[in-house]
Amino acid sequence: MPYEVRENGASVKAVGTDAGEWALDVLGCPYGGPANGKDAQGEYFAPDTKWHEDKFQLPPVLYYHGWTPDGRPASEPEFIGKTTSRRVDGDGVWYRVVLDRASAAAKRVWDAAKLGMARASSGAVSHLVRKGPDGHLLHWPVAELSLLDAAPGRQPANAYAVALPAMKSAYERAGMSLPDLDSVSDAEPIAGAEDSEAKAAPASVAPTSEAVGVKAHIDSRRLNVAEEMDIKTAIAEGVTQALKAIKDAEKVEADAATAAQAKIEEAVKAAKAEWKREEEVKARRLPGGMPYVTRFNDQRYDNLDVDDLATMVQILDGPVNGIKGSRLNDRELAYKSLGLKALSAEAKGHSASHEAVKAFGLKANELENSTLASYGNDWAGVLWSSRLWEQIRQPTSIVGRLPSMEVPQGHESITIPIDTTDPTFYKVGQAIDLAATTAVRPVATMLTSQVGTSAVSLTVGKLGARVIYTGEMEEDSIVPWIPHLRAKMDRAAAEQLEYVVIDGDNTTTASTNINDIVGTPAGTEAFLVFDGLRHCALTNNAVSVGTLTSDDYLAVLKLMGTAGASAAFSFNDVDFIIDPWTHWKSLDLPEVKTPDVAGNIGATLENGFLSRIWGHKINVSAFMHYWGVKSGLVTTAAYKLKANSAGKVDVDTEANNAYGAILAVRYDQWLLGWKRRVTVETERFAESDSSQIVVMMRVGLINRDTAASAIGYNVTV
Repeated sequence: MPYEVRENGASVKAVGTDAGEWALDVLGCPYGGPANGKDAQGEYFAPDTKWHEDKFQLPPVLYYHGWTPDGRPASEPEFIGKTTSRRVDGDGVWYRVVLDRASAAAKRVWDAAKLGMARASSGAVSHLVRKGPDGHLLHWPVAELSLLDAAPGRQPANAYAVALPAMKSAYERAGMSLPDLDSVSDAEPIAGAEDSEAKAAPASVAPTSEAVGVKAHIDSRRLNVAEEMDIKTAIAEGVTQALKAIKDAEKVEADAATAAQAKIEEAVKAAKAEWKREEEVKARRLPGGMPYVTRFNDQRYDNLDVDDLATMVQILDGPVNGIKGSRLNDRELAYKSLGLKALSAEAKGHSASHEAVKAFGLKANELENSTLASYGNDWAGVLWSSRLWEQIRQPTSIVGRLPSMEVPQGHESITIPIDTTDPTFYKVGQAIDLAATTAVRPVATMLTSQVGTSAVSLTVGKLGARVIYTGEMEEDSIVPWIPHLRAKMDRAAAEQLEYVVIDGDNTTTASTNINDIVGTPAGTEAFLVFDGLRHCALTNNAVSVGTLTSDDYLAVLKLMGTAGASAAFSFNDVDFIIDPWTHWKSLDLPEVKTPDVAGNIGATLENGFLSRIWGHKINVSAFMHYWGVKSGLVTTAAYKLKANSAGKVDVDTEANNAYGAILAVRYDQWLLGWKRRVTVETERFAESDSSQIVVMMRVGLINRDTAASAIGYNVTV
């Protein structure tokens, strides 16, 4: 497979010549970066980055990743040298590089290094690179090292990629003169100045690592220990001061850019204020006088996406001060913009727009006709509802795994047949007699049996939310308010559906509901809509855990049917769901912390989180034991998202909630039934100058049998 490379900048130090060679010290992989600890691509190396140097040893050296100096791909990549050694210190990973004196590109780099203008960049095999969410490069197998002479438009990703003539600075600080490196490279090797990596220095001279490979004539006298320390100190100070100078220059440049941007924003703000005072024709011109071409009928709506505009037209449908149609002009302009946006979004693959346009048969030449308002009104409902449903299903890890179906119109519940017992097989003997009644049919030698049948009933319940907002909110901040309101309802609907699927319990008697084991539900709690995953497990397949071990996960699986058959015979359909406290405790298991043992139990860590154990996926959910938080009755952080020793939430004595749980679920044994997908309605209250938006859904959940879930409760966390 060909190598693909990604860049990250580094430092280069011209250290002199070794036996007539051009030698460089290259900080190939520097830790951190100038942009808040990162490079220009938002990435960074750190001491815990894995380099896999045992597999990818000393990399080859190329010029500019195979590009020409003017930034074009070269016909053939130019190899300009080789790496001879590798070391790691507090700055990062360093390479000793020997350049090819026969290469013109190598000469460019060598000359640039002496002037402090050489830069470096490491390249890694792209499909082996692993990166954390904050840009931390976790795995970076270095496959090649590129050097370049820095110039405008030719820079590495990391501004720490500086070239420092470190030896020249060090010698000057020591009161010495560094010989001309070019003349030295053409002369005979100086006695006593051989490369320390190939030959030890004379006994009276103990070269430092920074001085290795430097050819220097030192006035025909040997350095004593004190002089060597002076040079080492001078080198460190030179590098530190050079890096500081670069960082200071970068800060000055960043401050100047910030100041310039502030001036630009202030100028734009002033121009917009002037723009609003112009007449309608002039309002379509930018401050510079260039005509503004509206893309979607009305420039006020150009910056809104199709989902936000679909919600806004519903608000514009309501009357102002009790007069229906008082916003007719704004509404029709918004409808026209919505139509154009929907067609544009459909062409880009927006699924909700596609379904809306397909349902109503809209065409481009129909957008300006007199019936536009009714068309737009219909779109708004379809676009909003479809968009909201996508947001509910996709972010949740549990709801999205459950099979689902629609409950037909005209029915409030649906009966689902299920098979139970199989026919019985018997040992059958050979027929020897005819039946006495017929004398023609042999006597049956086989016993009969029956095939068992059963059924479960799925009943839907209703979940809803209502938000009321004032006319001032609508009038003063309608453009920013719409995206916020939509996003807020998306998140809330997703969270509450996930919550009731996990924690649902429709028991209303006192001291019985798993979400309020001491009290009595008021009757309006969301968890009463249906029985969920945890209720089934606590009722049928539960075990007290105590001190957590890796075997407790297996113990929960074994509760799912006889001998754990429900889990054992459908391995990929079973997941674990655990609360955050149990997750942190699981990370502390010795098997998880020890890599060679973790492999034995199938423990998989991804970015510091436990994603699998015993081969089953782990889902960490903040909606297990959630009612204490949702109700506001459990206020101490140490008791939130926990249950009591019986696996149930106590909102009367919050300190009883001190334990976690392990929930195992076989998804294909559950069915999520929809009677009404998410709907959105708006209404205007003229007498209070306010409006409301109501979100509603009718949904139910049923399990095929009691082996569909199991739980280990009373987990000490």
